Amino acid sequence: MWVAEVEDVLNRVLAGTPLAEFVDVAGLARATAAAFVGLELYDGVDKDGAERAFESMEQLAGLVAVLKDMGPLIRRTVRARLRRANGD
Repeated sequence: MWVAEVEDVLNRVLAGTPLAEFVDVAGLARATAAAFVGLELYDGVDKDGAERAFESMEQLAGLVAVLKDMGPLIRRTVRARLRRANGD
């Protein structure tokens, strides 16, 4: 499968965001690849459900884009809150 390609893209997209240090990129790449395969199969059974799932993934991509565009102060705040939420 194309897990390596997905992992490369995730590394590039998450670089410099507060999420970068909290996300297992290799695991997320595998989950993304599995989700895509599953959604392709799901599309044949429930087209509306598959479309909603793809839309949710697009919303998640939008969230990452917002995090990437934040200034350094806001990034530090988000990192601190994520660390607190993870018990670090």
